[in-house]
Amino acid sequence: FNAHKDENGEWAFTDVKSNDIPAVGEFISMMQTQAGNTPLSQVAMSPSPVDAKINDPGKLSPKAKTRLIKIMAEFLRSEEEREKDKDIDVKSVGATKARLTVFNEYMGNVHIGTLTPQNIQDYRKALRHYPSSRDTVEGMKFHDIVAMSKNKRLLDAEGKPLGVLATTTIDGYMQVLRNFLTFCKNQYAVNPTVVD
Repeated sequence: FNAHKDENGEWAFTDVKSNDIPAVGEFISMMQTQAGNTPLSQVAMSPSPVDAKINDPGKLSPKAKTRLIKIMAEFLRSEEEREKDKDIDVKSVGATKARLTVFNEYMGNVHIGTLTPQNIQDYRKALRHYPSSRDTVEGMKFHDIVAMSKNKRLLDAEGKPLGVLATTTIDGYMQVLRNFLTFCKNQYAVNPTVVD
């Protein structure tokens, strides 16, 4: 598409194709919030508003700048659609949401494009110390839970260390994460090595 300001100072667009509509919306938003009165010729050269380093920015779409929680919500909506179409089990979406919530607690609400293979490996290692019952740790932060579990300070009502996730359960958490990351990879939002 082409953009220029008309005699009233409003943006006018020409040669807009149907697949350009999202880009036009992003352009308008950017011009209103970030570029201000910057000449159009310099907008493409202005620095990115994202503070975090994005993996392989040349290979990723603008979707890589999406916050983790937002793209998780998109993924869960797509899973709900699959559930309605009977592509997946009815109980699957609830379990998927619970497991992705744990990943979000671990990572924080980062930009999806900042994830690295090391983040995923570290998450799996941390899950080995995550309790099998969340009831006793409700309201605690992921990293605090794991630290207390490692030090055998996370106790049940009888004063015994809480049990941790079984290897097969961890595999289930990782499969949900792999499905989510594949969803992101298909939108060019994460480096493909994060999924592999």
